[in-house]
Amino acid sequence: MNSSIVSPRPRRFGLRTETGLLVAVLSVLGAVVAGWLTYRQMATLTYKAGLDHGQAVLDALAAPASVAVATNDLAKLDSFVAELVQARSTDVLYVVVVDHQGGLLATSETGMVGVQAKLFEQGFIENALTSDGPYFVFGPQGQDPRYVDLSRPVVLGQRWGTLMARFSRNAFATELASLRRTIIIGGVLAALVGWLVTVYSLERLVVKPVGELAEMARRLGEGEFDVRVSQRRSDEIGDLIRSL
Repeated sequence: MNSSIVSPRPRRFGLRTETGLLVAVLSVLGAVVAGWLTYRQMATLTYKAGLDHGQAVLDALAAPASVAVATNDLAKLDSFVAELVQARSTDVLYVVVVDHQGGLLATSETGMVGVQAKLFEQGFIENALTSDGPYFVFGPQGQDPRYVDLSRPVVLGQRWGTLMARFSRNAFATELASLRRTIIIGGVLAALVGWLVTVYSLERLVVKPVGELAEMARRLGEGEFDVRVSQRRSDEIGDLIRSL
């Protein structure tokens, strides 16, 4: 009696569909998690870069500001602050120098020297006036702040006042938006490639052999004892085939 080779019967739904869906879900989930972690890491780095940049600007302004305030040359200080903002108009929105009570000593905006600074939130001003070092607040509150308020004490032997500045985050926001799009596209492509490779591997290593074994068992149950499976494997599935 000649033996016949078993081929798996096609099914509308079965192991192939279930494994494909599982792999698709896992691929998408993995891509989402990896993309989110990458984005958060890059967002943190851009926040730090923005703070470092703003702090460097204030550090450069602190020395001439302290000399001008100590010598009461406020007109020169006011002019210097205005020129600084004009020269860096792409990221510095405005800069002020205030005294111990928050009164304006110099400003890049139109305002009278001696009045209270109204360009910043009151909470930021209060904390900046009492802070012994740099202080910052992102605003407005939310996932994607549009600016950062920074302050730094003006010190020359003693504290003469406080520097406050608002820096735009538009450039960083644009970079993050571009990064977000890149991560989404890369995640989709990675998930698709991972899904195709995994589904192909499962189909060859698991789904097809199991389908042939299922068909072999069915035909053995119908009395066809000459059936064989066309698999030559040395793993556990191969052991199962040889035992049947």
